Amino acid sequence: MEHIFTVETLDYLYKGGRLSRTSAIAGGLLDIKPIIEVDNNGALVAIEKVRGRIRSLKRLVDIVGERGVDLTSQTIGLVHGDDIETMNMVKNMLIEKYGCRTFLESYVGCAIGAHTGPGIIGIIFLSEKSPYLI
Repeated sequence: MEHIFTVETLDYLYKGGRLSRTSAIAGGLLDIKPIIEVDNNGALVAIEKVRGRIRSLKRLVDIVGERGVDLTSQTIGLVHGDDIETMNMVKNMLIEKYGCRTFLESYVGCAIGAHTGPGIIGIIFLSEKSPYLI
C-alpha cells in the first residue's frame, strides 16, 4: 500500500524534530509544502517539495495516478487532520480525474498527526507493487 500526504504548515514537522528551524522558516516564507510518504519501515520520507497548498493537493492526486493500479475498482483511503473540507475537495479531484468510486474516510492517526498537525491530507491506495491486488 502507498501512504502519501501533505501538510498545511511546516510548524509541526519542525516541532517534532523532522525539520530544521532554518528549513521551517525558509519553507514557510516560500510556501513550500512537502509531499511525504510512509516508507516500508514506517518512517516519514519527503519525496517532493511543492509551492502552495493547492499545488500540493494536485500533486498528491497526480502521484495516485502515477503509482496506483485499477483505481476505479479499489477502495481509496482518505485521511485528514481536522480539515474535512479539503479532504472532500481531494476526493472530488480523484473522482473527476480517475473515476474512483469507493472511499474510506477518517482522521489521521495520532502518531502521524502529532508530527504533522492539523491540515494534513493523506491518500492511501494500492500500487502495482502491492501483494493485495487481485
